[in-house]
Amino acid sequence: MFSPSTLQPQVVTALTQFSSLLNGARISSTESWIGNNHRKSRQRKNRTQDDKHLEADIRQMEQLISFLNLEHLPKNLSSLELSPLTSHLKPGRQTIHSYASSPTFFENKYGFEEASFDRAVHASRIWEPRLLLRPQEFRHTQIRGFHIRRDTGTETGRQDLSDIKKILTNFESRLQATLKDFASSKTNTNVDLLKSQQMKGLEEKYLTLIEQIKEEKKKKSMSQVLNTFTSYLLRLLLLGFVITFLYRSTKLLNNTKTFTIVDKESIKEKFEDVQGMDEAKEDMMDVVKFLQNPRSFTEVGAKIPKGILLDGPPGVGKTLLARAVAGEAGVPFIFAAGSEFEEVFVGVGAKRVRELFVTAKRNAPCIVFIDEIDSLAAKRTSSPFVHPAANQCINQLLTELDGFEQSSGIILIGATNRKDVIDPAMLRPGRFDMHISVEGPDQKGREKLFKLYLGKVRSDPTINVENLAKGVVGLTGADISNLVNQAALKAAKDGANIVCMSHLEWAKDKILMGAEKKTRTPDEEANWVTAIHEAGHAIVGLESKTSSSLVYKATIMKRGQALGHTQFLPEKEEYTHSRAQLMAQMDIAMGGRVAEEIMFGTDKVTTGAASDFSQATKIAKSMVMMYGMSESLGARVYSEEDLQLLSSHMRKEIDDEVNQLLQESYCRAKTVLTNKKDKLKKLAENLMKYETLDMEEIKQVMAGKEVVRT
Repeated sequence: MFSPSTLQPQVVTALTQFSSLLNGARISSTESWIGNNHRKSRQRKNRTQDDKHLEADIRQMEQLISFLNLEHLPKNLSSLELSPLTSHLKPGRQTIHSYASSPTFFENKYGFEEASFDRAVHASRIWEPRLLLRPQEFRHTQIRGFHIRRDTGTETGRQDLSDIKKILTNFESRLQATLKDFASSKTNTNVDLLKSQQMKGLEEKYLTLIEQIKEEKKKKSMSQVLNTFTSYLLRLLLLGFVITFLYRSTKLLNNTKTFTIVDKESIKEKFEDVQGMDEAKEDMMDVVKFLQNPRSFTEVGAKIPKGILLDGPPGVGKTLLARAVAGEAGVPFIFAAGSEFEEVFVGVGAKRVRELFVTAKRNAPCIVFIDEIDSLAAKRTSSPFVHPAANQCINQLLTELDGFEQSSGIILIGATNRKDVIDPAMLRPGRFDMHISVEGPDQKGREKLFKLYLGKVRSDPTINVENLAKGVVGLTGADISNLVNQAALKAAKDGANIVCMSHLEWAKDKILMGAEKKTRTPDEEANWVTAIHEAGHAIVGLESKTSSSLVYKATIMKRGQALGHTQFLPEKEEYTHSRAQLMAQMDIAMGGRVAEEIMFGTDKVTTGAASDFSQATKIAKSMVMMYGMSESLGARVYSEEDLQLLSSHMRKEIDDEVNQLLQESYCRAKTVLTNKKDKLKKLAENLMKYETLDMEEIKQVMAGKEVVRT
């Protein structure tokens, strides 16, 4: 057999080389076939991928055209013409080139793999039947990755590739710029949109917040409005109060006080209307003559008084006398009260004094009447508790009085019932030159007053005015005027056409004893005690020989606060009282308690004698401290202020003397009533029967006679 081992070594070597070459050719042919198949498949795959990429680019360009609003381009352009990969090709050159290369330079150059005896054959190729030889060992040679352009179309060229690259580069740059601009505009649009959305959201939140605030305000509006209204109202009230206070203060300080000026035509009072003060009226007639004819006085050098002070108790007719002077003289009458000059502001009172006299000078000749002048011209004081400005009013009045011109025709008339409190500088001559004391009317004066006031009403001409005047001792002109008026009211109430004596008696009892109650106390025991009490007063008064008063009436009808009353009237005008008369008054006051003690015993006396003891104590103290009627203390006056300075021994002596006078009076009354115990019981029984007894009926009972009423 043919065996290579039988050959020579040179032949073996040659054959080996040839076999290797042949094997390499075969392997190269096999690899070339396999590679061609692989290349074709890769080309098909690449072509498919290129087509897919081209279609994707075309779709992207269509979207870009739609996005970039390139709707103005011709409608017949195809997507391939719009593609940057195909739009540059001319007609007839639309061949697409592909690029592929073999693994080695040799294969790329010659078209087949280089045969090599040293590199190993690929495992996949060993089992091919075309392999003639199977070497024991195959080795691969180095593979170089060169790539060359292969033309897959009809036309090829380097110019097309460079053009496509340029087109792609330009398109990429333009696309990047476009995308950048689009991104910028889109970013701006997004920012604006975001801002608008944020602003819209903020606006919605703001509107929601506003609505919530409005709802809260609506909830709290009423309370807030009320609080605000109250606050402003309080402020306005405070402001109004301050303005009012300042306005009134300014008005008080600046405005002129308007005093009451009565024209001479309006003054109806004359001297004939003034009764019961003949002495005061005569003094005032001289003033009237001066006002009517001042020249007759000035020719002889006479000076009319600048001021006249009328001093007297209330109700005696001081104001009436001043008006009568103005009415007789036919001059204006300027009226002012002392309290009108008292103000809380300093200087206002003095200013009003000046205004008063300025008004008087404008209306001169005239009469200036100041009622209750003691409140204006009271004594000046330097007490630390009194403001220094309190003396400005009286100082200004003193200056005005002392600064009058003699022919001014102004006369100042002041009225007071407290002359002791007026400053001495006001009472001196040159200011109040005349001091006229106006006293209560006497018997004749009361008769004239009754005639005067009864003449102003429809009265019975048979009325005994003298008896009326005797029964109202101590009443003033104002009291008598009131008495007649009360009688007229009673007559009108009873339906009478005229005022009768019974009406006057009723009015007199009402004024002297108080208003009568319609029914007496329903308790008979209390009425019996009251009857015993009032009978004791009446019997002691009748049995007293030194009493200056007579029993007028005794009643157990309740009048005012008293359960009963016994009225005494003076027998005649009294100007002074003796010691015996004062002691008789104390005896009468003690009669009520003594009668209760005699009839009921010491343990059953009542409190009805409280006012009686008060009156008796007052008389006893006056006898000891004011009238000097005490034998042990002598003729000396002890005022209430002196009692604070006296020694305890001296005060004890005064108390002992007062107690002694009261005890003696009590004993005298007890002696009288003990002796008249049966008369006391009889008089009390008649009071229980008739309720009221007058003086004549009381005398009948005391004489042992029966009271008979028709």
